[in-house]
Amino acid sequence: MSINVILNQMGVIFLLIMTGFLLNRKGIVKFEENRLLSTLIVNVFNPALIISGVLGDEKTATFKEMMQVTLLAVIIYIILIVLGLFYPKITKIPKKDQVMSNLMILFSNIGFMGIPVLSGIYGKEVILLYITIFLIPFNILVYTYGIFLLTKDLKSGREKFQIKKIFNIGVLACIAAIIIFAFGIRLPKFAVSTINYLGSVTIPLSMITIGISLGATRLKEVFSDIQLYKVAVLKLLILPITLVFLIRPFVDNPVILGVTVILAGMPIGNISTLLANEYDLDSDLPTRGIVLTTLLSLITLPIVFMFL
Repeated sequence: MSINVILNQMGVIFLLIMTGFLLNRKGIVKFEENRLLSTLIVNVFNPALIISGVLGDEKTATFKEMMQVTLLAVIIYIILIVLGLFYPKITKIPKKDQVMSNLMILFSNIGFMGIPVLSGIYGKEVILLYITIFLIPFNILVYTYGIFLLTKDLKSGREKFQIKKIFNIGVLACIAAIIIFAFGIRLPKFAVSTINYLGSVTIPLSMITIGISLGATRLKEVFSDIQLYKVAVLKLLILPITLVFLIRPFVDNPVILGVTVILAGMPIGNISTLLANEYDLDSDLPTRGIVLTTLLSLITLPIVFMFL
């Protein structure tokens, strides 16, 4: 493993976050205006990124490997859902923070950090499809279970979850991605270029919105919340290291093992902050969690690699 890959990527992440932070602190973009950016990311740019992940010509994985990665992804997300439900209650996290703590445990930064870090280790051509397979259930959960958690208990009339909400733009993008890959559909070049352009906006703009949200928080609070440290240890160390011992007897391919474990050990994903902004909820906790776990991952990722 090259430590430079992680260091370089961390530098990119924090420069983008700092851009948003300065935009907010200088009064160029107000915190209230951040919701519009979040809406565009959740409903336009992120769905385009989902589809763009299956538009490449390189299909290096075998059917057996794809099924193995799919099974591992499903198992891991089931584990994360269970952890997200019980961990906040067991650790006596305040009730007002339990939903966001659930989301922070469930959703990791597997796209922005996962792709460059794992590409630097195994090569982009090898791991891109594996990560795409992880992203499909990830995004399905974001646009179904994640939204359900955020809307089931809104103050304005306790909005009830409706089955029709499952078929939103995010899930439709996931379904489209599966169909395109499964049937080898080739889109016109101009359509591919448009989707790729829209998708490419997601990563930098997402980090900038986090920085804008961070601009409205007190930085010392990022490093003074004991509960966030507990979540960080669970996500960044306990979970991925435990998975190494659980998965290794059943996985012969070291790349699949490495990709699965490292993706499970990624820091909190920015989607938690984006969804909180989208639904007018307090994004302070997930924003602080993103910054803290991203910083700590600089130390924890090399430790996790030692167990592979």
